[in-house]
Formats: sequence, structure tokens, C-alpha cells
Amino acid sequence: MPGSPAGGGSKTRRNRWSSFSVQLYKGESKLFQSRASYPVAVSRLVVLLWLIAPTLLATTLAAAPPQQAGPDRSRQLQRILDRVKERLGIDHPVSVELVAKNPYLISVEAPTRLGDAFLVRVEVRILELLGSDELEAALAHELGHVWVFTHFPYLQTEQLANEVALRVVGRETLAGVYEKVWKSGATKGNLATFLGPEPVVAGGGGRGQQ
Repeated sequence: MPGSPAGGGSKTRRNRWSSFSVQLYKGESKLFQSRASYPVAVSRLVVLLWLIAPTLLATTLAAAPPQQAGPDRSRQLQRILDRVKERLGIDHPVSVELVAKNPYLISVEAPTRLGDAFLVRVEVRILELLGSDELEAALAHELGHVWVFTHFPYLQTEQLANEVALRVVGRETLAGVYEKVWKSGATKGNLATFLGPEPVVAGGGGRGQQ
């Protein structure tokens, strides 16, 4: 194979690298203009990063999606739902699924095939929005829809679902769920329509509960 005489290539490479080393030492290399300006450039870069780091961090946190809940949280929600479902006397299977986005925050879907489970979809954000009692009330409301569907499928309304839920949770807790959901951006409705009129305590000057 034709090529350079033996030893010639090594000498050329040594000369090239020696010349580069001399340029780098003298500050004549294209990598650095001078040895004196390099520390100044580094210090300026450090100051610039120090100034923009808080803005970059805030932008990153604002753009980050909500932290996904793990399987332990899903199992905990399923246990809460199963407990409420038993108290309501619902025999049909109902499953819980945590999702990244739900326009209703929490909702229930009827099965498309006979024997399949109802599916309650819970947006991850609601775990931070509601307290433990409120979360149980929200699940009770969705189970109220399940109860109505399995008994009177053509009479599905929010008020009927809440009438079922109020068998196991307090009215004030359920009202708190609605208020927090509405404040989070959901379309606001009429609380009296959804929950019915507040019961009048007997002896308090009112008519008393019938």
C-alpha cells in the first residue's frame, strides 16, 4: 500500500501538536484569546448563571406537569371506595383509575359490556385539592351515580346521586367538595339544586324536619 516514508508521519504529527501546545500556552489558540481573559470570562459566566438561575427554576417548575401518584395511592383510593360502596349496599364492581387530566376532576363511567366494572376516573390534582373526608365524599357522590344507574338508570341527576351519598357523608363536607372544585376552574352550579335545601333543625324557630 503506497504511503509516506517510514517515520515522516510521526515527525509531522509531533510538529503539529508541538505548535498547538505553544499557541495554547501563549494564548494564541482559537480556543482562548489569552490566558488572562479566561478567568474573567468564567467569572462573568458564573455571575450570569447566578442571575438567571431563579428565573429558569421558576419557569421549569411552572411548566412541569403534576406529579404522578404511585400505585400505593391508587390502592388507597380503591380501599376508600370499596368501604363506601359496601356502606351504600352496592354490589356491582367499581374500579378507581388515577389520570393526569379529567375535565371534571372526578367522574364515573358506566360499563359498555354486561358484567364489567364501573370506572371512577380521578385526576391526580384532586389529591392535593381535597382533604381525606372531602375525598371520601367525592367518591361517595360518584358511587351515588352508580347506585342510581343500577336502580333507576333513566333518572340520573346530580341531586339524586347526592341523596345517595348523603346516607354516608355529611352535607357540609359534600358542599365543601363542590366549593373547592368550582374554585379550581370548573363551571359553578347551584349548590341548593345539587344538594337540596338545608334541613331545618327542630326547635330552632323553623318548621322542623319532616
